[in-house]
Amino acid sequence: AAEAEACVTYTCDAVAVSMFCVEDSLESRSRDFLPGIFAAYPDKKYALLTLPHTTPEFPLLAALQQVEPRPASAFDHVLYLYHRDALLSPALKLRPADADDAAAVAALTADMVNAVEIAQMFAQAIGPVQTKLAYVAECSEQVVGVLLLDACVDVAKVQSLYRLEDFVLLAEHEPRQHVELHTFVLNPIFAASSRFLLREVMRLHSATCIYYGIKDDTPVPDVLKEFVQLTPRPQVAVPAELTDELMASAAAAGEEPEDASPYSFASHALFLLTRKMMSEPKVVNNARIVVLGSSDASLALLEALVSVPYLHFSSLCLVAPKASQRLRAPRGTFASVADADEALEAAADSFFSRACSYTPAEVAALNLGSRVQIVEGRMLDLDRQGKAVVMTDGSLVRYDLLVVAPELGDQSLRSFGPEVAELRGAFSISDEDAAAAALEFLDERQLTGDAGAPVVVYGGSADAYCAVKALLTHGVPASDITLVVPPVAGGVVAGEPFGDEKIVSRVDVRLAALGVGVRRGLSLVGVEADEADFRTLGAVQLASAPDAEPELMICRTLLCCAEPHLDRPTFRALNHNSIVFDGGLIVDGRFRTNDPAIYAAGPLTKLARRLRTKGKPVAPSGRETGTKLAQALLLALDPNSSSPLGGDAPPFFSGPVSVAVDLPGGLYYYRVSKPLAGADSYSATLAHPDFGTELLTDSMSRPDAAAGLGGAVSYCSVRLDRYGAVMSIVYLGEVPADEGNWSRLIGLPAETVNRLPARFNEGLVPDIPAFLRQPCLMALYHDRFGEFRQALHAELHGDQDYLNLVHAVQASPAFLAGRPLDPAEFAHLLPDEKLELARARLRDYVQSNAAQLGMYLVPSSKVMAQMREAEAQPVVTR
Repeated sequence: AAEAEACVTYTCDAVAVSMFCVEDSLESRSRDFLPGIFAAYPDKKYALLTLPHTTPEFPLLAALQQVEPRPASAFDHVLYLYHRDALLSPALKLRPADADDAAAVAALTADMVNAVEIAQMFAQAIGPVQTKLAYVAECSEQVVGVLLLDACVDVAKVQSLYRLEDFVLLAEHEPRQHVELHTFVLNPIFAASSRFLLREVMRLHSATCIYYGIKDDTPVPDVLKEFVQLTPRPQVAVPAELTDELMASAAAAGEEPEDASPYSFASHALFLLTRKMMSEPKVVNNARIVVLGSSDASLALLEALVSVPYLHFSSLCLVAPKASQRLRAPRGTFASVADADEALEAAADSFFSRACSYTPAEVAALNLGSRVQIVEGRMLDLDRQGKAVVMTDGSLVRYDLLVVAPELGDQSLRSFGPEVAELRGAFSISDEDAAAAALEFLDERQLTGDAGAPVVVYGGSADAYCAVKALLTHGVPASDITLVVPPVAGGVVAGEPFGDEKIVSRVDVRLAALGVGVRRGLSLVGVEADEADFRTLGAVQLASAPDAEPELMICRTLLCCAEPHLDRPTFRALNHNSIVFDGGLIVDGRFRTNDPAIYAAGPLTKLARRLRTKGKPVAPSGRETGTKLAQALLLALDPNSSSPLGGDAPPFFSGPVSVAVDLPGGLYYYRVSKPLAGADSYSATLAHPDFGTELLTDSMSRPDAAAGLGGAVSYCSVRLDRYGAVMSIVYLGEVPADEGNWSRLIGLPAETVNRLPARFNEGLVPDIPAFLRQPCLMALYHDRFGEFRQALHAELHGDQDYLNLVHAVQASPAFLAGRPLDPAEFAHLLPDEKLELARARLRDYVQSNAAQLGMYLVPSSKVMAQMREAEAQPVVTR
């Protein structure tokens, strides 16, 4: 074999461009060099050109095709390629396909994974009944490409599922001008002409908007970089009873059931290209942006970068142990999208609470995997000089900008040394791999007949309660499980992790009814091995105080779910490379560490002391953090960026922060609040200077609530600030909370919520969750309600009557005293024509969003139209 290899003769059929210089005024004619290159080298087929990742592209590269590097490639430049036959590109033309092109199209697509689907769609386009559109790209009388389209696009549905209005003024585009691209296959030699072919499609079909949908199993074409991704819109969670009523009404009106449902989600990523975008080519940025960690902040950062309409980032990379899984569903929700052969992964994911920044439907609709390279693994070290992340398998991931935003996890066992961390039966639930290992260990004990051994879940985090439920779901008897909750500062258990002792007591009652043991105020101070097998866990040592005598508890399985921290390998890699870490990764107001090429965000960071921030820092949502981080990165990547971040001041966070926990015993916990510093517990919230009042309903105190009898029960607290705006909502009940709906109430005046404070004080609200699910409130939960408020405010802002109203409110005793305001006291100050204007704008808002707000009767609704038709029909009398 060695002799045969030695006899192999390698021939080079490429020529490399080693230097390229041209005056700026003649850059547009750069491609005129290409015919000369191949004329000088008639035996060569390819022209190659390399470029540093940080160098901006110049006009010549628009004619070349960028070659995607192999995952393990250490090549430090971007490689561009041009084939000799691409000189024929000026002869490329697009024409409608016919039956004679079937053989050529089949040969062109024979090696593709979806070749059968393409053949079926092509047959529909050239058959007697043409339901699709087909075009072929032809060069020198040879078919080199095929495009399959659908001329029937439900624009109203696209508008309801995606933020289409961000790019398109629908009034200027007729329905027939919208087409959907299903297939785009082109010989790679002519890949640089993709934009020309799309322009020809628009010309031949008189189209102005082309959509392209990408599903998980859809091959990602190179032409995708020409499109702009549409962001999925959050949907209104309509109660099941109201949904059934709307479906019944629609069925009576003769509508299709799937078209009548007001509660649907985008199922895949959708991309858009308009005629205007055709004249504005994207700027290609080849900087290698490596995101370390798959937290919500990381996903939001990638979402923001791929959504910039005028930029194409060609080298985005996500490095995380569960990167592929996280791009399918956020942590704590994987079970909703897992396949049948992913039962273990789904069970391991259930050990964690949900941050509610993303829903599985939103993640699926973003499909970031189609635009981002995925590297599954863990960072072992960092090479700052060479700008490379060293992985545990020894491979290198090179970067120009590194973003550190990992998911944190428990590290309790690290303090006891490596021997304890390697003890069989002792697990630090830091991520899904650790949870899966714990489940496999429990299954192994069950097979060996040792299933009745005690299991201790240690921790005061929300994940500890999730772990208890996961164990019960996995078949571990409740009598074998003991939840040990450590004390907080000062040795006093103050309602952690829920921040409310009343909620903790109700959860403990339900745990006791299940048979789960609960021990509070004990810290884990030691771990002992089994006397018969020193490699296996035998007991744990617990103490109520640092100087107290430890208590020995027999334990065969220990699951640590304490306060999350940064994992040791990542900390060591950063610390050994002199990245400043002082109780957190030190960053400035633009998320930069002391290395200008390394950014960081999330709970592992800490603002630099020179920024002189006072008090406890705000804990914002991961999604808002990632969006702010993207704005900071764009300042370094895009000179034309109009980022609102200015100077080095700390970023301001205002979005709601949510957490959801599926608790044992069929309970669901949900909390959403303003990002308010120093209000992380119930007592701290009441003592906060912005706190106003609390509206509370509690049906869990009934005697039969502990056993789960007597119907669904709940505990719900709506906390208002001193001006009467919704400050936070805390819920515990047997029915899942409407997470997306209730988060949109944060910051709204409570009187807007169907006069909730007034009705509550009158005793008309016995159940706040049921009140918040009323049909009349659905308009508040729509994602465009905030835009409606801003537009109405802008319209009235310069009006003198409105300014008089504002001055009267500011001079009122209630406002000066910081008490909630009653809008009814000031409505009479506006003239009737201004009130009618507000009502008209409200009707317009509901009518323009009727796809989700079909429960309202407005003049444009179908029910009202049927009523008008019935009234117009003559009455026949006998």
